[in-house]
Parts: sequence; structure tokens; C-alpha cells
Amino acid sequence: MNYKITIICLLAFFLVFFGRLIATNIVSRKLIRHLYLNETDRFDQLRRSKIASTFIDRFNLRFIDLSRAIMETDSRKVEECVQNLEALRLNLKQKSAIYSRCFYYYLSVEDYHNAKKYYQKNYELDPDKYNHDMDRLYDIYIKKGSEYLDETLEEFERSEKQSRANAAILLSKMYENLGNKKEAEKYTDIASELIEEIRKEMQEQIGQ
Repeated sequence: MNYKITIICLLAFFLVFFGRLIATNIVSRKLIRHLYLNETDRFDQLRRSKIASTFIDRFNLRFIDLSRAIMETDSRKVEECVQNLEALRLNLKQKSAIYSRCFYYYLSVEDYHNAKKYYQKNYELDPDKYNHDMDRLYDIYIKKGSEYLDETLEEFERSEKQSRANAAILLSKMYENLGNKKEAEKYTDIASELIEEIRKEMQEQIGQ
């Protein structure tokens, strides 16, 4: 009898555990879907619901709020979301996710002051950790440097179309930093052509 009770208890535990995982995944996917489809009313309704607060932990909910603020390019709201997140008990991985996300956001809107702030906050979490992508962008856009020029030229030559376009954008900016207008314009034109090719390919794939 005791054996049967133990089996029943274990089955109940696994049903509850995996049921919660499934529910969490479903609710998270719905929130993200509403967010990316710009269904703000549906997003807000689900975000405020008891279901969301029951199945999604506070960090993930507030991180989704941060993602929404970034998609809406609402810098005031971004800072508010960061404050709400920092009010939680966070581990290093969670802090790094917040600060790196903010670094890329502020870089994209050319707010280099705040981009620098979040780069430094992320770096201070672990000064010995090397983040190649962030370090390269920091050198190019904030320090106005060209330290990664040779490396990016090699990347441009060996990469496929999407990565070549990204590398061309970076090369254009580095040559601009060096005062080489001719090379800067050359790689700007290359990046534009590659991006247009990628756009057309994506349209063709959607139309199939």
C-alpha cells in the first residue's frame, strides 16, 4: 500500500511540475507574440492577468516589460523598467542580460552616453569576462576607434551575406573614424546593396 501511495505522489508531483512548465511556456509565448505583432491591448490584458503573475516569475515578466519599452523606443520607460528589475534579487546572469540589452538599445538610438553607462555596468559585473561583440561596438561607436579593422576586414571576406552586411556597416564606421571618407562610402554602398538583396530574398521566401 505504501508503495502505491508513493507512486501516486510521485506521479502527482510530476504532473504538477510539468504542467506548470507547459503553462509557463504557453503564457510566455503568447505575451511575446502579442508584443511582436504590436497587439498592445491583448498584451496589456494578459500582462495584468492573474495567469501571467502565477505562471511567470517576476524577473521574466519585468524583462518582457523592458523588451516592450525597447521596441517602442521609449527611453523613459526603459529606465523605469531597469529600476523595477534592479529592485529584485538578481544573479549575475540576469544583471548581464539587462545591461547588455540596454547597451544595444541605446547604441541603436545613438544615445552613446547611456550606451557607455550600461557597457560599464555590464563590465563591472565581471571585469575578466570578454564580450567580443560589445567590446568591438564600444570601440567603434563610443571610443570612435578602429582597433578591430583588420579583424572585421577578414570577417567581411569570409562571411555569408547577412554577416557581410553587418561587417560592411562596421567597416564603414571605422573608416569614418579614421577620416577615410572614400573607404567609408565604399562600405556604406556595399552594406546597402547587401541589405537590399537580403530584403528581396526574404520577400520571395514569404511569397512562396
